[in-house]
Amino acid sequence: MNYTHGERFRATSDQTEAICHDSAPLMILAGAGTGKTTTLLYRFIYLIENLGIKPEHILAITYTERAAQELTDRLVKKIGEQVRDATITTFHSFCYSLDTLLRLCRRQNPHKEGNQFYREPSNTNLFDN
Repeated sequence: MNYTHGERFRATSDQTEAICHDSAPLMILAGAGTGKTTTLLYRFIYLIENLGIKPEHILAITYTERAAQELTDRLVKKIGEQVRDATITTFHSFCYSLDTLLRLCRRQNPHKEGNQFYREPSNTNLFDN
């Protein structure tokens, strides 16, 4: 049976599989105009309303800022401001934030012998010949 939400949304079988996937991580890959943002929207709603997961424990990574903003805006309209506690960001922004955090951790916790939590790369070039 396909997932429905109210009278206006009825998911396809592929969307239902993604929306109702358990609380484990999930990656959605699909072409333009296939309903990725809509699927993520209802996945969020499903996680919060059906599985009781708090928004601050949800991470959504999109490829474009437009998709991240659209998802945030649509979620706020559907379930309210609580969704702003979730992390909805782009792949590039998330990686940059993670890199910044790891560098900060490295500065605050200098490398000790046997502790290799994080090391600055020896070569910072993007491409290696």
